Amino acid sequence: MPAYSSGYKVSVSYRTSSGLTAYTYDVTSADYTKSWPLPSAAQGGSFFAYLRDPYDNVVAYDSFYISVPLGTTSLTLDKSTYEKNDTVKISYKYLPDNSDITLQLRSGSTNVYTESWRDLSGSGVISFNISGKAVDSIYVKAVTPVAGGTNTLLAEAYAKILSGNGFISGKVYDSSTNSPISGATIYIGGSSAVTNALGYYEMTTLTGTQPVSIVCDGYNQYTGNVQLYSLSTSKNFYLVKTISTGSNTLYGTVTDYYTGAPLTNAYVQIKNGSTTYSMLTHSKTGNYLFDQEGLSGSWEVTVTKTGYDTHTRTVTISGDTYLSIKLVPINGSSIPDDDSSSGSSGSSTDRPGREAARESMKEFEALAPGLISLVVIKVIKELMK
Repeated sequence: MPAYSSGYKVSVSYRTSSGLTAYTYDVTSADYTKSWPLPSAAQGGSFFAYLRDPYDNVVAYDSFYISVPLGTTSLTLDKSTYEKNDTVKISYKYLPDNSDITLQLRSGSTNVYTESWRDLSGSGVISFNISGKAVDSIYVKAVTPVAGGTNTLLAEAYAKILSGNGFISGKVYDSSTNSPISGATIYIGGSSAVTNALGYYEMTTLTGTQPVSIVCDGYNQYTGNVQLYSLSTSKNFYLVKTISTGSNTLYGTVTDYYTGAPLTNAYVQIKNGSTTYSMLTHSKTGNYLFDQEGLSGSWEVTVTKTGYDTHTRTVTISGDTYLSIKLVPINGSSIPDDDSSSGSSGSSTDRPGREAARESMKEFEALAPGLISLVVIKVIKELMK
């Protein structure tokens, strides 16, 4: 730089996560070069260096660019275990220009199917449907070409694809008393079993998400799904006894979709036009019962509980009407294709306050202090074949 009298200085500005930062040093009349390392917190972009006189006036300036390297290249799958008809979502980040992603479906060590996506860069998501192919694993890799015709492996990911049979066992309980139920017939996938004197069952059936149906004299039929994602699965179920009041009622239980456990103090609201009734499920059993006068026809049912998706559906009340409701945890692995669990996710403005919830619970206990005593045996004539 030209010779300047004392008092001149150079200031260099750059940005970090905490804001704009300036580095300043004094200059002398001699020409020389000054260097210093940028801190690791420096952010990318265009910035300026200023030469200032003793009065802090800018007499010269120049710009420079800080190039921040990309983040670490990554390749991830949305699940660690897939079913045969699942859609695989491949997420990639910070791929260099002209990168390729290759997917392989394998059966044992044999590659059965290959799919590739070329000339990718940056970040994005790729979807691929397994389409029922006879495979048991998936391998995905990201590579970038280099001189000489070879490729550099950037990232890779693996997952399991369910195939074959799995073993499932557990118990069937009365949802009101938590006592085991013997003689219940349980169907899972294409297999069936009958619970013993301790309510225990076991069977071998296909892995994946399988339909479940349980029937037993004196209890409402249970329907739902179960996920068999390992060679051995433990799963308990809860049945609700049938009731007969001689009038129109709506009753049932609210359970966790994945575990089948009763959900206590869940908020249940039913609405028909301007008429609305609400209550909390029983503090021990997860049961609910609406037996107000005028319960007939079509009613909208809404169920909410903290930590679960909101459930909404319409039911026609005629006589003693049973409705089992399964709530899906907000962080559940997927929203099931199950009529008893369908609904809209998100929060609800219809949740009661603490005092309203407490009064609703008292009202429910008063309405049905002997819910168990209302039980009558109703033989279920048709069993699932």
